Amino acid sequence: MGLEAIAGPGDWLGIALDAVTSKEESWRRTCVRRRIQLYRDQYAEILREHITQVFKEPAVRIALDAFIPFVGGTSLIKRISDELARPLYARAPMRRVMMPGAEKQDFSKGPPPPSAEQVAYGELVREMELNARMDDIARLLTPSGAVFAGIRYLNRQARMTADVMTADMVSVVPDPDAPTKPLAIIFDSGWVNGKVTKYVCWDDVRTFSFDANGNLIGSIMPHSFGRIPVVDVHSSGRVGCYWNTSKGGDLESGALMDLLIDLITIRKLKTQSHIQLAYNGDVASFVKDQVSDEESILIGGVGGQIFPINLESDPTALLRAKEANETTVAANYGISRERLNQSGGEAGADEGLKERVAELANVLWHAEMGVFEVAKAVSQEHPKHKLPAEASLVVDLGQLHNRVDRRTQLDTFREEVRQGRKSFLDGVLEDNPEYGGNRALAMWHIREKARENGEVIEVLREANASLDSDAQEPGQTAEQNGALGPKVRDNKMSRDEAAERASTGRKPDAPA
Repeated sequence: MGLEAIAGPGDWLGIALDAVTSKEESWRRTCVRRRIQLYRDQYAEILREHITQVFKEPAVRIALDAFIPFVGGTSLIKRISDELARPLYARAPMRRVMMPGAEKQDFSKGPPPPSAEQVAYGELVREMELNARMDDIARLLTPSGAVFAGIRYLNRQARMTADVMTADMVSVVPDPDAPTKPLAIIFDSGWVNGKVTKYVCWDDVRTFSFDANGNLIGSIMPHSFGRIPVVDVHSSGRVGCYWNTSKGGDLESGALMDLLIDLITIRKLKTQSHIQLAYNGDVASFVKDQVSDEESILIGGVGGQIFPINLESDPTALLRAKEANETTVAANYGISRERLNQSGGEAGADEGLKERVAELANVLWHAEMGVFEVAKAVSQEHPKHKLPAEASLVVDLGQLHNRVDRRTQLDTFREEVRQGRKSFLDGVLEDNPEYGGNRALAMWHIREKARENGEVIEVLREANASLDSDAQEPGQTAEQNGALGPKVRDNKMSRDEAAERASTGRKPDAPA
């Protein structure tokens, strides 16, 4: 239905122009743009504006301005955003295309070769560089609050592409019946000297372009996708409205406080980290341009006096304030101080972080499904890789692997098997989500692994190699082990002594 749900054909352009030029929209875009700039370390102008608000004296502002290039290393907003998003696409997710009736296939002899639909989507994923684009979306979602993926087919390059757009680049006409859903999406398309000069509007039946003055560029063109070819990805927290402008506000405030404390600390190190020499007397009789070091003598005038002024000041209080700020902001996102100090390294359990990652994984799972649905529609323009409308997608982002380590998984699974709550087939299906829950295929997997293990054992036996020998317990050769049998038979050695000798190669009474 598109924009005609709220206006006639003559009003479509006016509605789109109002959506991008209203005061509320300009304020929202500005707020989001500040957070995106802080994430991308484009902090200089933001910090100058912040300094102007805090310090009214121009001389102080000028003195601080020289140190602005030195304070960007903290990048708190980037550190927290990347910490949350890093696990989701650290490895490529599993994407399995399913067709109706696929569950009736015979998997008793192993998985069949990839279907034509699976191959087609794999090629589209490669063309769109989807793993990298989705990783960008995951990282930008925290500072931006919403990220958009525009799926297009490029005729000139004969491939599909996915364009990532942050919330400061996009405006929306919300659906009056469902305010959290878009009736039309308008995004920036042309810039001159940093100002937007062209916009593109899409609804589910048409698209058109217009300039910043509201003039139509070209004509209004219908399309056959049946949906807006843009996937909108939102972090949680929307109630009754399309945008959540408060999302990321704590990160912005924390990042600005970090930058300001770093700036004051560096200035303090320059002006309050040394002992200053001062002269009290007639300055006209003081010898100018003298060398000031521990060996040279400073010559003063008649009746004058040189004395030291201790300007040294401890910046510990400022550094503690910075640490407290970072700890508080990071705690809002489930990140401990220890993990923050290690810059993404392993640090304790961080259960809160695991839950936050799982929450973000749920958002990205829906984003993957949205990309697939849009790709099905847009792929009809592709000459080689078309996806049928009845195809569906199974996605695994590795949420389980992100929430607990592998050893914990195994211990949990063993306990569940012991209690009778799961079988070995359940473990195979958890580790191999591409099997789609097919228990016959999981049984084939167990048989195949058992067969492979049997072959490995036969090879080791042929080579007279022990399955569990190592540097501490090298074992013995097959001939030596064979000689132990008659000794046990003739009561010259006990079974325990023979076992010890066979596994370690040492006599039972030899020192370890």
